[in-house]
Amino acid sequence: MKAYEFPCKVTSEGRLELPDALMKLLPANQVVQVIILLNEPDRERRRGSMGSSQRGAIPYWLQRS
Repeated sequence: MKAYEFPCKVTSEGRLELPDALMKLLPANQVVQVIILLNEPDRERRRGSMGSSQRGAIPYWLQRS
């Protein structure tokens, strides 16, 4: 089993917006398992102190595609 970690946006319609590079790696017409991790509000506040270069950084596997 492979695992990929990436930032993902929830649209106003409640859908997950996956990165295009990830979509190219996913098998067509197959079921995949999804794990969703949400930052708790307290942790998100602390995370805000990180530099912008760390937040929203593109994972290395997406850069290679």
